[in-house]
Amino acid sequence: MNTDVPRQLTPEDSTPPVNPRIPAGTGPFAMATEPNGKLYIANTGSNDVTVIDSSDNTVTTTVPAGTGPSAVAVAPNGNVYITNTGSNDVTVIDSSDNTVTTTVPAGTGPSAVAVAPNGNVYITNTGSNDVTVIDSSDNTVTTTLAAGTGPYAVKVAPNGNVYVSNFASNDVSVFLPTATHAAGVAPPADGDSEQQAP
Repeated sequence: MNTDVPRQLTPEDSTPPVNPRIPAGTGPFAMATEPNGKLYIANTGSNDVTVIDSSDNTVTTTVPAGTGPSAVAVAPNGNVYITNTGSNDVTVIDSSDNTVTTTVPAGTGPSAVAVAPNGNVYITNTGSNDVTVIDSSDNTVTTTLAAGTGPYAVKVAPNGNVYVSNFASNDVSVFLPTATHAAGVAPPADGDSEQQAP
């Protein structure tokens, strides 16, 4: 016969575990994950990047960036690209040792970044209405593509086409993987109103 007396539940039994909160810099704004599990957080207010090890949720280091880092993307070779809206450039971090390898000039107000499968890095420059293309193999600017007015977000489709949303001209610029100019513009749907900047 089992004589064990069931334990009486306490308030602590119904309290969910507290999720960890990891310290970052001032104004953490964007992040990206590297395949090795490291997270890179762009801190717009403190002009740096917090690196977090996702295996134990610890901050491994803080890397300096330009002025107003606002977006992050990781290339297939492990390079991490940070757009700096205030200083009009891109910080490149080597994820193997979290050091800054170079700073690449961009247009005015670089806002978003995306990396294509071929290693090309696309930076939208909201202030100069264009897109800076960087070769991630040597971190050189290969070309600057004209976009619509106020290019902001950028995404790469599985077929390699690059799509840039132009919030002030209400359209989307489309670039081929080897583009030196826009392949076309997708217009807004009928009745769309002018969108404000995010």
